[in-house]
Formats: sequence, structure tokens, C-alpha cells
Amino acid sequence: MTTTDRLARAHAALRNIPELEGARVTGIVALRGGNHSSFLVESNRGDYVLRLRGPAKVFAPAQDLEHEFAVLSLMSAEDLAPQPVHADPANGVMLVRFLEGRTLSCEDLQRPRWLDQVAGVLARVHRHRWDARIVEPAAAVRAYLAVLENSMTMHQAVMPIRRILVGLSGAFEQDSPPVLCHNDLLSGNIHAGAKLRLLDWEYAGGGDPWYDIATLICYHDLDPGARTALVAAYARYSGRQIEAARLAGLCGIVDCQTLAWALTRIESGVQLDRDAGLARSAAVRLDLEQRLSGIF
Repeated sequence: MTTTDRLARAHAALRNIPELEGARVTGIVALRGGNHSSFLVESNRGDYVLRLRGPAKVFAPAQDLEHEFAVLSLMSAEDLAPQPVHADPANGVMLVRFLEGRTLSCEDLQRPRWLDQVAGVLARVHRHRWDARIVEPAAAVRAYLAVLENSMTMHQAVMPIRRILVGLSGAFEQDSPPVLCHNDLLSGNIHAGAKLRLLDWEYAGGGDPWYDIATLICYHDLDPGARTALVAAYARYSGRQIEAARLAGLCGIVDCQTLAWALTRIESGVQLDRDAGLARSAAVRLDLEQRLSGIF
């Protein structure tokens, strides 16, 4: 789809949003965004971010907009997320208020000041018990591996990842009730403005709160000092403790998911670009870099 086509689709979607009826739209700018088409919408009533659903794929299944809207409504009421304005699940349209500020960088997340703030935000998110849309990362990994089994180029990675995953299956606590987790804590989804807030909640669901901490550690390759600072800050804010071995197991599952997801994207013809670094780091930590040499 060309940029012109995407903009035309955005204009058409805006005309069907009741909350913008009578508003004067002064600008629409396409944003770089993952699995969907996203736009900054400027109007005389304020600025918004419009997201239009992309095609469902193995590595990016169709999102549950009703669930995401409910999560955003709860989290924005606590000043932890942008305010949702409109959701049209049938047509894959979501509109949220634009937040002034910037997203954090990987370098920010090596610094105790930012890690402390992120830990405090996550502790507040995780206060909410969440039985809806339980997220099981190990199940997602198995789904990716099932796609890769018949691949001529990727099949050599399936058995090693599967063996690692089986060995880590005990890392999740089975006796704790699930809490609301973000599940996609890339630095670009952590927004620093008037307050620290989290963006892009489409993968949110019930799960193990320490898995969010593990994703922060792995996605940003936190050094030992930063990792210790993050875990200590989260324990202080949340009152939760974790054994080092279990956290290491959760980090291993994060790396399995990252690697299987990346290989599935490549198999589907997607160019990884900036995400290739995530996959390479995961492969190194899983001791699979030689087996996957030349793929990334």
C-alpha cells in the first residue's frame, strides 16, 4: 500500500469517528509503526494518534481492540497510558490522545534514574489482577516454531529452541493469580512527558509480573549493574521478590520468544532492520549464534 493510499484510508477512518464530528483536522502525518499504520492527527481540538489495523500474520495476529480499549481506559485513568478516544473493532480503528514528550532510548534504560521510574510504573500496573486474555509466552514460542518446522532455512533452529524452552518451563509461577502485564516493553513504548507512561498496549494481558521485568532486561541487554538496580527498585515498589534462578529462566523464555518471532518474520519475507539486533542478542544469550550464523 502506497503512502497516498494509507493517507486516504486515514482520512476515511477519521470521517467515521463520532468524537471528531465537527472538528477541523489541520494535518495528518504518517508515523513509523510496527504491524499497523499509525498517524499523528492534528486538529483544532487537540492532537491524536490514529492506528489502523494491518493484515493479520502468524507473528502479528489480529488484535483484540475491545480488550485494548478497556486496558487503556483503566491505565489512562491512573495516568499510566494515553487516553483512548475511540475504538472500532470491526474496522480495526483506534484513536488515542497524543502525548507530548519523547520515548526513552536504550541508553536511558541503562541509567538507575530511569530504571527506578519504570519500576515504579510497572509496580502500579501490576497491582491489577487480570483474568482476561491470559498471555502465555511459551505457547507463542511453540506456535512460531510450528511455522518454522517446514522451512528449508530455519528448521535447524527449531529443535534447539524447543529444548531450551522445555528446560525453562518451570520458571513461571503456577500458584500466583495473573496480573495485568504490558508484554511489549521496548524503550520506544516508554514515554517520558509530564509523567512516565506506557504506550502500545495491544499485547497486554494477564500474566506473571516478573516477565515484564525480564523483557526489559533482555530487550535492552541491561548490564549487571542496571539489571540489579531494576530488580531492586521493582522489589521495593511492588513488595515482590524473585529468586535469581527464576528470573534467569524468565529471561531465557523472553529470548526464545524474541528469536522464534524474528525467524518467523524472516521466513514470512519481512526485513528485520532495527529488530535484527534484538534477535542477535537473544541468539548469543541462548548460545545459538553459530547455529544461526548468516541468518541475521
